[in-house]
Amino acid sequence: MVIQPYQNCEISAGLVNGAGPDTIYLRFDRDNDKPTTFFMRPDEALAVCYVLAGAMWSDEIKRLVKKNMKHLYTDGFDTVSADDPKDADAVFLYAIGEKHNTDNPWELVPDDELFTIVFDDELKREFIPAGAQMIVDDDGILYQATASAWANHERWQDTIICSTEI
Repeated sequence: MVIQPYQNCEISAGLVNGAGPDTIYLRFDRDNDKPTTFFMRPDEALAVCYVLAGAMWSDEIKRLVKKNMKHLYTDGFDTVSADDPKDADAVFLYAIGEKHNTDNPWELVPDDELFTIVFDDELKREFIPAGAQMIVDDDGILYQATASAWANHERWQDTIICSTEI
């Protein structure tokens, strides 16, 4: 038997005596509540552990990714990869060498929105976000991917992605 005290609850698990060698119980004994007990086979107990670990892991990864995620910001002329509008100003200053025009405030490009960039020449493979589509037309070579894919690609983080100034 394993017992884990937790705030106003005691969680315990173990083998059930007399119910066969493969019956496991999981019990939640809360203050002022009738205990809740689950009886499971070992494969069911492992499945519960798997889904609980998956739920916790996916939530943690989502939190970490969101915390470290870059976004695309545009002012209608220039588009930068940055953490937030203030960071977009700093990226712009570093890339262009002058302060950003505050008459055109930065607007967040939704992460799942398709964003197209036109280049005169074909990009090296390592500059293209995963899942990007290449389209060749009279304007040049267009690459289309989600805003999040562009903003978080190693080559394009914290830089101007497209600009009328460059």
